[in-house]
Amino acid sequence: MKKLLLILLALTLAFSSFSLVSCDKEDGKKFIETLKGKTPEEIYELSRTKLKDATSYSVTASQVITMTANGQTLTMNQSVISKINGDNSYVKMTNDYTSSANMEAWYVDGIVYSSMAGVKAKAEISKEKFMEEYMNTDPSESTLLDIPESWFADIKFEADGKGWALNFVVDGEKWSEVLGNVGLGGTISGNVNYKLHFDDDGNIEKLTTTFDMTVSGVKASCVSESIIKIENVTITPPEDADSYQTVVLP
Repeated sequence: MKKLLLILLALTLAFSSFSLVSCDKEDGKKFIETLKGKTPEEIYELSRTKLKDATSYSVTASQVITMTANGQTLTMNQSVISKINGDNSYVKMTNDYTSSANMEAWYVDGIVYSSMAGVKAKAEISKEKFMEEYMNTDPSESTLLDIPESWFADIKFEADGKGWALNFVVDGEKWSEVLGNVGLGGTISGNVNYKLHFDDDGNIEKLTTTFDMTVSGVKASCVSESIIKIENVTITPPEDADSYQTVVLP
């Protein structure tokens, strides 16, 4: 059980910038080769550029991670909310299993306000250090991965609800070779499904992905969804900012 808990915590940190859920092909689905006059690769690169260049946006990820070992199964539901507005940022991570990993942090005007494990603290910090230590990286760079051009071969837009989707089904070994295995030293089993959802105007709405992997002998099934909104968001210090203890970070 202790081993499972440790790996759950590792997965909590590793998957905070990923989005994961399965997708099945259905006969009779409608496909188109271009959307608003652009190919899948062009739409994808445009989406990456829009998110990277956006000064205000939010990414809300919900994940389900199921671990199985020695006849025991543990399931963790996790939510990660990231918001950016200029140099100000906000992140909140919650899950229903390892409460010690729950965290909320605001970065406003060069000051970080963090609340974790009942401790509330504030300190001066650079934007780069906040991104590295509290958000793992810039969400705009980690949400949409740098997919190789070769993966777009024979990819078409698939009718999906009220919009369209690009569905990449990639061999686990190839995924690990090109994009790595999220730093856990594990082995991906089977294929990785990476699916992007767009509205009729070609604007990205969400990202879903799924894969199974084995970490230190423990099997993990990883499912998540990220909703991406390029919009104006407001980020202010917490209402009880005065109650946060001032600390000096190393």
